Amino acid sequence: MWQLRPEMLDLLCKAGTEKLRLFYFDAICERDFKYAEGVTESPDYELCQLAEQKPGILDELAAERAKQLEVENVELEKQAERLAKEIKRLEKT
Repeated sequence: MWQLRPEMLDLLCKAGTEKLRLFYFDAICERDFKYAEGVTESPDYELCQLAEQKPGILDELAAERAKQLEVENVELEKQAERLAKEIKRLEKT
């Protein structure tokens, strides 16, 4: 992608192309604004904001997730046992 380097911008400004300088500045501002807008809309940003407002929320969320994973782990262990029994049954036939 072609980019206008700052030294080129200075030369263009000295040559009387103030409109081009303003256009370039506006383009940079718009690009930066869109980047910032994207960051503030991300789930990570929202989580950071929530953590600032409610200290300890991350610990609560981690504890809740640990409970969910434990339940999932128990279910997976049961499924593994059933599958192991099924494999043994099929090997006998």
